[in-house]
Amino acid sequence: MSIRAVWVTIHRWVGLALSVVLIVEGLTGSLIAFRAPLSRWLAPTLYAEAPYPGAKPLPLAQLAVKAQQRIGPTARVAYFFDGSSTGQTMVRISPAIDPATHRPFTLEDGWIALDPWTGRELARYSESRYTQGFWPNVMPFVYAVHTTLTLGTVGNWILGIVAILWTLDCFYAVYLTFPRGWRRFFQRWKDAWRIKTAASVFRLQFDLHRAGGLWFWPLLLVFAWSSVELTRYQVYEPITAAVLDYRSMGEELGDLPQHSPAVAPQLDWSAAQASGDAIVADQAKSEHFKTLKPTMMAYFASNGIYSYSVATDRRFPQFSSVDIWFDGDTGQLVKVLRFSGEHSGNTVTNWLRALHFASDPMDSLWYRWLICLIGVYTVVLSVTGIYLWWKKRAARHWSREHGRHQR
Repeated sequence: MSIRAVWVTIHRWVGLALSVVLIVEGLTGSLIAFRAPLSRWLAPTLYAEAPYPGAKPLPLAQLAVKAQQRIGPTARVAYFFDGSSTGQTMVRISPAIDPATHRPFTLEDGWIALDPWTGRELARYSESRYTQGFWPNVMPFVYAVHTTLTLGTVGNWILGIVAILWTLDCFYAVYLTFPRGWRRFFQRWKDAWRIKTAASVFRLQFDLHRAGGLWFWPLLLVFAWSSVELTRYQVYEPITAAVLDYRSMGEELGDLPQHSPAVAPQLDWSAAQASGDAIVADQAKSEHFKTLKPTMMAYFASNGIYSYSVATDRRFPQFSSVDIWFDGDTGQLVKVLRFSGEHSGNTVTNWLRALHFASDPMDSLWYRWLICLIGVYTVVLSVTGIYLWWKKRAARHWSREHGRHQR
């Protein structure tokens, strides 16, 4: 058996093994690209409208205070993002420490949704973002299928193994499109990029599988490798660190001070936002950008620090967001998170995440449609791969039976 035949066999069986999961991931990923508008369309009563055109949402600190008032002393606000673009600010809540037992309280809810303009409570959600009713839970279910196959840790492991095999498959699959030999290589390789619509059904399926895979190959690789980062960082981080300057999240967090979660910070949310604004203003002055609006606040109780993000006027390909960490007692700057330029491995990782999630600086409608298309084409690649295997298997079976009758 030739080397090429070995890779054909590996591609065939790995593709078949991954096909069902990739079909599920492709379909759910296409829907998640429009998760926010679909969620609002399915459950409009859980989303607020601006009271009048041009109305400004409440300051983030004020939303945090209103959320804390609603969840009571057994819970604390962990983090939340500006929700004025969607009509719903989702506030992540964590258990507070019971002073009597020194253990975390047990919570029924993991999230509380607020009206960004009034702070009115819209809904409460479980850890997995499920709430009351059928329609509000459709997109949380789709998201759970996409991220864990609804199997929890087992599903995460399955998706991690699939992501690793998919990444490897991207490389030998493109090798299999190469013509044999190097003579007039690119001239002969051009055929692999063409889809012959007037050909037979089998040929059309073959071209959709081969040419489509080539046309979308860069993004297919991005989604495969970023899936490894999201599900099996134990594989992603050593490989990235071996070839690039990479600093893991564990190393980032290891530099942070330790703090008792039971002790409240001296800076409340309002004072924290004021400190964050002052730090960001200094950054804007030194790096020559303008701030637009705050987008995220968080408090890391185990480290005693606040995290604060602000949108700026920095343009693509820069990351527009400025993210800082500062001490919850003194307001002193602890770290400026730089998404690009500081460590090459982290720059690549942050770009992979931006491309995977359609987040800053790839948060645009056209790119979400492209993600949707990639998801659909992942399904097409899997279905055409199954079809080609089935037809070739049937042909081999017919050939063996025909040969037996001939004898």
